[in-house]
Amino acid sequence: MAAKEPEKAKTVEKAVPKPLAQVYETKYTIEELVAASATLFHEEQIVASAALKASGKAAYTEKEAKAIVKAFAKKEVK
Repeated sequence: MAAKEPEKAKTVEKAVPKPLAQVYETKYTIEELVAASATLFHEEQIVASAALKASGKAAYTEKEAKAIVKAFAKKEVK
């Protein structure tokens, strides 16, 4: 009689979807954002410049910059 080979466990490989490539948002310098402040934030350049410089970073995504400028513009002046 022929010796039986041990049965190998059959593994079922499921099609695991690969994670989508991370979406990177472009970062812009303060100067670039200030230059486009009228269209991006609907604020004057001086407001956008003050808001972004006060935050302390050198570059921001468009979403970050909009939130910062919006919050800065709503601050009460003392």
